Amino acid sequence: MLSSNSNFTRLLLALPLVSALIPLNGCATIFTGTTDTLKFDANVPRVRLTIDGQYKVDLLTGSLMKFSPDEYHVQMLKKGESPGSAGFERSKRLYRYALMNYRKVQLDIIHGGGEYLESLASALSGTRGGADSVITERALRNAPVLLEASGAHDFIHRFNDMLASHPSLRAYQM
Repeated sequence: MLSSNSNFTRLLLALPLVSALIPLNGCATIFTGTTDTLKFDANVPRVRLTIDGQYKVDLLTGSLMKFSPDEYHVQMLKKGESPGSAGFERSKRLYRYALMNYRKVQLDIIHGGGEYLESLASALSGTRGGADSVITERALRNAPVLLEASGAHDFIHRFNDMLASHPSLRAYQM
């Protein structure tokens, strides 16, 4: 019989924690004794993230997204939404695309259109040759506001505001 102090028992207790950290790709540097500043943001305004030794984010559903060396995004569920719902999956996919490609979308806006802007508009609308062309046209028309974004989250916020200001495009917000 194993005693509760055995090394084997400790290893078995630590295994789930180590398994949870593997998908974080490089987050082990947090535990090296150095100090790093990490930025967290979320799709819900004014949300507070507290790290207190408890994992409050479901790492397996992709709700925690690393999009730069020191910036993370936490995708929160809307009230009444489940982690596997189509709405939550759509939102995660759109945020992931916008966070990773917002600079390329901005370049397309500068050039009057392009692959990244068209892909974002198509993903938002779920169509080609329909609402996506209206989204693209509105983005080009709102170029000064979208190009002044200070970062990925600011860009998404401005893009969503642009969609919300047009009655037929409100439904396509991220």
